[in-house]
This record gives sequence, C-alpha cells and structure tokens, in this order.
Amino acid sequence: MYRFPVTALRGLSSTIFTFKNGAGFSVVELLVVISLMGIITGAYLWNAGSFRQGVAITRAGQAMAFALRDAESRAMSVHADSYVNPQTFPSGYGIFFENSQPQRYILFFDGGASPNGLYDSPTEHITTYTLPNYLRIKELQIDPAGSPSPISNSLTVVYRRPLPTTEVRVNGTLSPATNFGIVLESENGNYKKTIQAWITGQIAVQ
Repeated sequence: MYRFPVTALRGLSSTIFTFKNGAGFSVVELLVVISLMGIITGAYLWNAGSFRQGVAITRAGQAMAFALRDAESRAMSVHADSYVNPQTFPSGYGIFFENSQPQRYILFFDGGASPNGLYDSPTEHITTYTLPNYLRIKELQIDPAGSPSPISNSLTVVYRRPLPTTEVRVNGTLSPATNFGIVLESENGNYKKTIQAWITGQIAVQ
C-alpha cells in the first residue's frame, strides 16, 4: 500500500481545510433565506389555489347552464301522454335547487298521471349534480335582470312541450317571473358567477 509522506499530508491539509475569513453563511443569513423561501412558496400556493377556484367556478357555471339546456332538450323530445289526452304534453323535465343543499342541484322528470311541476323525490330523480367542495350556491334569485329578489327556500324550473313552456316555481309556488338566476361563489369569496335564464330559453353565465 502506498503511503503519503507526512510532509505532503501536512501541506494538503493546510491547503484544503483552511477557509478565508468571512466565507460561507452565518446563521442569521441562513434563517433569512429560509424565511424568504417560505414566503414565496406560500404566496405561490395561495395564488395557485385561488386560480384553481376561479377556473372551477367558470366550469361550474357552464355545467349548470348545460344542465338547464339539457332539461329543456329532454322536454322537447318527450312523447305525447296518451293516458291524459291525445296530443297533450303534460310531462316535463326540470332542475331543482334548494338553499339547504348549496353544493348540489337535481335533474328530474315531472311525469305520471298528474305532474305537478315539483320535484317529488325519489321517484322523479334522474341525476344529482354536485359542486366541488370549494364552491357553493350562494343565492337563488328571481328577476336578476331587473330587480333581483332572493329566494328563501327553493327554485324549481320545469320545461314542457310544445312551445316550450317554462314554469318557474319559487318555494313550491308558480311564479310569474320571466327570468331567474343562480349565484355561485368560491370558498375564498374572490370569485362569483351568476347563471341567468329567461323563460324564453335564453341562458347566460355572467
């Protein structure tokens, strides 16, 4: 085995392991750098979460508008109910919203011998749409295009042939309103979307 001379080792150690005065980081400097990294990382994560909620609420608004359009489309394709009168279309499809369930809404079929324009669970249930945990239905409104009036309990919208006819029921009672709205809000409160619909069939996400 080869052995280094002692004199060589002495010179090597003095060359490698001797630091200049002031080289490296002090404890204070290291703590400052770590703190700055923590602040930058936290800001990034917060902005990323906020951005995610903004994208999600846009998608949720579009999905809700599509659900309303889907109910209308289903109603237009329904057959005449022979058990009532020939060429009559009492059956319809609708969407049910309820303030006590701010993260869901329901597509249902209003049919049978005596359709009432209301969601009669569970026999009329078709699909339950669920919002992400960080989104909610903040408010149900009547006449958001003019003088918005909040709805205290529930909103039921039913579409029927042949016009189509759009029935709007507020808290279970038929309303003469010509338009209605559903306000979505993100968990952090920074984002809102209003899905506004008219009985003429127009739907807008604002």
